Amino acid sequence: MPSTPAAVVLLVQADHDSRDMYAEFFRYQGLLPIPVSNARDGLTVARKADIIVTGLLLLGDIDGIEFIARLKRDERTKRIPLIVLTACAWKSDRHRAEEAGCDIFLAKPCLPDHLLREVRLLLAAVELHWCEYVHRGSCRDRSQDSVSSLSGAPFLMACRPPRVRTYATDRTAASV
Repeated sequence: MPSTPAAVVLLVQADHDSRDMYAEFFRYQGLLPIPVSNARDGLTVARKADIIVTGLLLLGDIDGIEFIARLKRDERTKRIPLIVLTACAWKSDRHRAEEAGCDIFLAKPCLPDHLLREVRLLLAAVELHWCEYVHRGSCRDRSQDSVSSLSGAPFLMACRPPRVRTYATDRTAASV
């Protein structure tokens, strides 16, 4: 029985220590991280990723919000699930990230195992919905929310969770 290939995680974080810590943890857990410090490098390799974890404050001339928006406008990357992991945890930051297209918003500090759990849950949800899409031959909006208005693509109705999940610094879930 062939083993399944490891998921590729594009990790776009400006802080060297955080980027290295999360990348090493992902590697230890059997994932393949691609750590980069800025959005331009992230845009270059994004098509290789199964999931993207990005901050909002990035090095260079493109911030995290613009990075997300560019990914969601590109046909080759718009379906890749996206987690925002940031110290910028104001409601306005969360709202801007949600509007740009993030699937999950996590505030720092965030323990690596918590981020890993969210990565695995989002990857599993996408895989489940992809299988459902393939087997049924069509895509249905299984939530009661109008997700298609956020994504602009019918496929994303099944892949995008019905709401952005937000976690406060004490790691308690908050409904959006």
